[in-house]
Amino acid sequence: MSSKGIRKIAVIGAGNMGSGIAQKYATEGFPVYLVDRDEAAVEKGRGTIAQIVSEGVERKIFRPEQAEQILGRVNPTLDWTDLQDADLVVEAVFEDLEVKRDVFRKLSEVTKKDCLLATNTSSFFVKQLSEVSTHPERVVGLHYFFHPAKNRLVEVIPAPETSEENLARAWASQERIGKTPIASLDAPGFVVNRFFVPWINEATRLHEEALGDIPTIEQAAIEAFRIGMGPFQLMNLTGIPIGFHAAATLEKELGRFYAPSGILTGYTKSGQQFGFDGEADKARFTAIQERLLGLTYHIAAQLVSEGVGSIKDVDIGARVGLRWAEGPFEMMNRQGMAEVKRIVDQFERFYGLATPKILAAQYEAG
Repeated sequence: MSSKGIRKIAVIGAGNMGSGIAQKYATEGFPVYLVDRDEAAVEKGRGTIAQIVSEGVERKIFRPEQAEQILGRVNPTLDWTDLQDADLVVEAVFEDLEVKRDVFRKLSEVTKKDCLLATNTSSFFVKQLSEVSTHPERVVGLHYFFHPAKNRLVEVIPAPETSEENLARAWASQERIGKTPIASLDAPGFVVNRFFVPWINEATRLHEEALGDIPTIEQAAIEAFRIGMGPFQLMNLTGIPIGFHAAATLEKELGRFYAPSGILTGYTKSGQQFGFDGEADKARFTAIQERLLGLTYHIAAQLVSEGVGSIKDVDIGARVGLRWAEGPFEMMNRQGMAEVKRIVDQFERFYGLATPKILAAQYEAG
C-alpha cells in the first residue's frame, strides 16, 4: 500500500477532535490547514494544540524546539481556497448530518481531483456523506478515538463507491503517522462503538436495576476487564451526552436492545456528572461482571457474524482504542467456551436474544 502524494492535510472543525487530529498530523511532519467557521474557533483550536504540546514539553515528550515546529505546521484559516492543494481533508465538525453534508458539497468544489476526503463521524454512515460528493470514489471514513493525538486506533471505513486505490491510500496514510488501523464495514457503531457504547449503557442499566451503586459497578468493571477506568469515569471524562447520543443512534439503526437507559437519559438532560460516594460492595461483583461480559461477548460475536469486522479487528480495537488488557475474543479463549456459553446464555435469556452464528458454531465445535 502507498500513501502516494499525501503531503498536505486539512482538518475541518477545530474542536477537541479536530484540533487533536490536526496536532497528530503536525507532530508527524505534515503541514495542516485548520478550518472552522470563524476566527475565534480556529484560534481556540490552535490554542488547544499549543496547550497540549506545552504539556508534552513539561513531561519531556517534546523538546521546546519540536513544540515550536509542531505549532508552526498548523495553519488556521477561514479561506476554503487554501484547501486547493490539500492531499487529504478530514472532516471533524460536530455530529449534525446536514452540516457535514454541506462540508462535503463544498469540498467537492474546492479540492483537487485526487484529494482524499475523509469523515470522522461516529453517528452517521459514511455513505450519507459520499452521496452528496461529486467524487464519491474519494470519500472514506477515518474514525479516530479520543484523544486523537495520543490514541493510536483509527477505523478505516469505505463507502459503497470508495475506490480500492483510495481506500488503500487512506489506510497507508494512517500507518504513516503511527496509527493502528482496523477495517470496518459502513455499519452502525462501526466495530468498536458497536460493543463499547452498549457496554457503558449496560453499566447504567445495572445501576437502574439496583444491582449495584456506581462505585460497585465501576470497580467490578475495572477488575473484570482489567482496565484503568470504569464506565462511569469514562462517561464523566468524555461527556455523558456523547454516550447518550451514540446509544440513541444505535437504537435507531439496530433496535430497542441498544436504547439508552433512563439513567443515561436523565443525567444527559440534567447536565450532572456521576458521583462516586460510598464503598464498592464486592458481594455484588460477580452478577455485575457476568452481565457486562455477556453483553460484550454477544455483541462482539454478532458484529463479526454480520461481517462488520473481523475477530482480529475487534480485539485490536479493544486493546488499542479502549486500552482493555484483552479483546473480547481473547477473553473468551482465556475463560473457555463452556464458561462463555453459561455467561452468554444467561445474558441472552435475560434480553430474549438469539445466539450469534459464530458463537453457536464455536459451542458446537467445543
